[in-house]
Formats: sequence, C-alpha cells, structure tokens
Amino acid sequence: MKTMHLIFSLSILALFFLCACNHFDAPSAVWDPNKPLPKGPYISNVSPANTAAAGVREIIITGQNFSTNPDSLTVTFGSQLLAIKSISVTATQSTIVIPRPAIFGFNNISIMYPAADSIAKYPYNIENPITADAVVSNIFAGNLLVMEADRGDTIWIANMPNSGTKLGYIYKLLPDGVTMTVFKDTSYLKPRINNKASDFTNPFADLKVGTGGVLFATFSNVNSIYRMDPASASPVIYATLSANSTAKFDFDDNKNIYTGKNNGLFLVKSDGTNSSVGDYTGSITFGEIRVIKDASSNKFVYALIGAASVKPTFTQLYKSPINNDGTLGNKQLVYDISTDTAFSGCTISSLNVKSDGTILLSLYTNSAVNGNQNYSLFVLENNGSLTPYYKDNTILPTGIDQLIWGSGRYLYLSKGKTNTASARFFRMGMEQNGAPYPGRNL
Repeated sequence: MKTMHLIFSLSILALFFLCACNHFDAPSAVWDPNKPLPKGPYISNVSPANTAAAGVREIIITGQNFSTNPDSLTVTFGSQLLAIKSISVTATQSTIVIPRPAIFGFNNISIMYPAADSIAKYPYNIENPITADAVVSNIFAGNLLVMEADRGDTIWIANMPNSGTKLGYIYKLLPDGVTMTVFKDTSYLKPRINNKASDFTNPFADLKVGTGGVLFATFSNVNSIYRMDPASASPVIYATLSANSTAKFDFDDNKNIYTGKNNGLFLVKSDGTNSSVGDYTGSITFGEIRVIKDASSNKFVYALIGAASVKPTFTQLYKSPINNDGTLGNKQLVYDISTDTAFSGCTISSLNVKSDGTILLSLYTNSAVNGNQNYSLFVLENNGSLTPYYKDNTILPTGIDQLIWGSGRYLYLSKGKTNTASARFFRMGMEQNGAPYPGRNL
C-alpha cells in the first residue's frame, strides 16, 4: 500500500515538473478594439448633376476617403453592382469614374468600404438610354428601312423589301412615337412584277427632307431624284442624272443637292441642272452622304464609300468642305476601318455627327476582335481610334443599319439587314443635339 502511494506521488511530481518546463504563448488578438478605423467614404457630388441623361457615357462620383484600391470598394446603384473605371485620390478629394450602367431610374448610388465599416449614399437619377418603338417594328417586321427626320421630329420611313406588296410604301411616324400613318401608298409605286411597267422597280435608296419641308427620294437603279409632294397624286421628277450617278444624297442650306452612286459625286442645283463635283474618282460606291454644318457654320459633305461591287462594303469615311459657290474642296480622309487591325474585315453601316463635332459610326462587327464584335455604335476619338459608345454591351442593339438625328437630342436607329429581330426601330436619347442638317430647315 505504501508502495502504491509512493508511485502515485512520484507520478504527480513528474507531471508537475513537466508542466512547469512547458511555456505557453496566447495567440495574438485578431482584432484590436483600440485601433481606429479608416475614415468612412463621403459623397459630396455626382456629375452630371442630379441626372445622368440618356447619352451620358460616364458618371463621376466626387467625395472624400475613397480607397485607392478598387477591390476594397463596392459601388452600387440600388442593388445593381457598378463597374469602376478609375479611382483617383488626393489629400483633399477622391473621385470614382463609372461607365454608364444598363440599369436606369431613381435610386441611391452607394459606396461600401468594409474596412471602414461604412456606407456612403447619394440619391441619383439615371435616364432610360434607349426605347424600342413597337409600332414601327411591327409594321416593318422582316424588312429593311430607310428613314429621315424633319425639323418637327416627324420620322419618314420607307420599307425596302426586294419585292412584294409593301414595296413603295412611305410611312410617317409622328413625334409622339405612337401615331403612324401611310404617307404614300403603292398605287403609283407599283413594282415591275409580271411585266407591269413602272419606274419604281427597286427599293428606296434614300430619303431626305429638302426645300419647303418636302420629302425627296431616290431608288436603286433609277437615275432620278423625286419630290414627294403631299399634294400630288404621284411623285415629281426633280432632277435626272446620267446612269449610276444618284442613290445617296443630301441638301445644303442653299438648296443644292450632293448625290452619288458609283460614278462620282454630283452637285444638283435648284434648277435641276447637275455637274460633277469633288475629287471622288475611281471604282467606288457611296454608302451614305450627309451635309453637316459645324459649330463655326462651316459646311462639309461627309461621304461613306467602298469599292464598287455587286454587294459593296463601306470602309472609308471622307469629308469635303463646301465652297461658297457650292463646289467642294479636296476631300479629307476621316477614318479608314480597313487599316484598323481591331476591326479587320468590318464594315461601316452609317455615320452621324454630334453638335460638338464628335463623329458616331455604326458598324457591322462580326469579324471584330478584342471584344468589339459585341458592339455596334462607336465614337471616333480624337486620336483616330474607335471606342464603343457604352462600355456595357447590353444597352444598345447590335446590327444597326442607319443613324439619323431628330431635331433635338434624340438619335434614331434602325436595324434588320443583318439581324431581323422583332425590335427594329429605336429612339436613343443623347446628352446633346446632333450637328445641324441644313436641308431640313430650307
């Protein structure tokens, strides 16, 4: 029994010495309750003020205490996470730039900074950037469009099927975007089917509003420009040119018409006489012609051209200054997509110009690289490069065929040549007006 007590006592003593020799360090604190948190973010201003109008490409958030690391911040509009383009921080001010999101409406812009355990909020409105017009889309489902706007924002639309009962219809869409009526029916525009004679054998090539606010039209493979007088039972020939000389056209503010197809560019005077003008020579086809007046009242003919062929592709944009007598100065190359490796094999479908001179181009981008194939509307930057109008490629439709300005800050888009989706006509809000179309103010 004494032996058992001795063994037990020695075991306890050994355990005591063993523990006494072992040093234990408590783990470091994960959180220091005495360490001050970073200052929370504060939003003092958002630009544009109050509302990002349709057409605004970026929203700038200004304030204080933004982290320089975009991964440490979360920016939202309502519950929608927003991409961060850039962050800049100085001793007195912090700035975040975000590309326009697809979401719109009134909500809070929020900046969440977990390290500061803080959220900054700023009430803000983002305008709907684009609206599809169901009325036009339903009437013209499956057909191409050629369109123009007058100075009162009535949109004139002609369909361009290769054949059939709708060939020759011209509709007008009133500014309310809902009321659409037939301006001209097909009783005198009947196509040449089953050997029925008519000038209007082919689809519309172009529409423009000219002298007196009257609509003018050209047709594929027809050598005349027609005046669509609403009081007349049939269109009136305004001017007749030589073969292959008219398809695309536009007016200046002196009632001159500049027109071309694939036989050079021609000047048509108000008395109907015409002459070759400018230095557009060689085997070319005009894809679009626009007369634009800039902020200094200088006038230019913008011409989209491509090599002449059965199915031409348009790759070069030129502009020519208009002289006082209506003649043109030397053409200037504005952009050549065939030399831009990011858009190799792509085609320019339409062009237009903002009031500040910014050039907009719509492209068919199936063969584009670097992600550009997911976009169709681009800005021609001052350095000669193209940038998608919006970074978010879900905002605008792809496959845009034509761009026209209304009299205000709305740009109208049509599509269907490469994509016959149900929505084919759109009104896109912009943050500024388009450059003036001189012809529609005659």
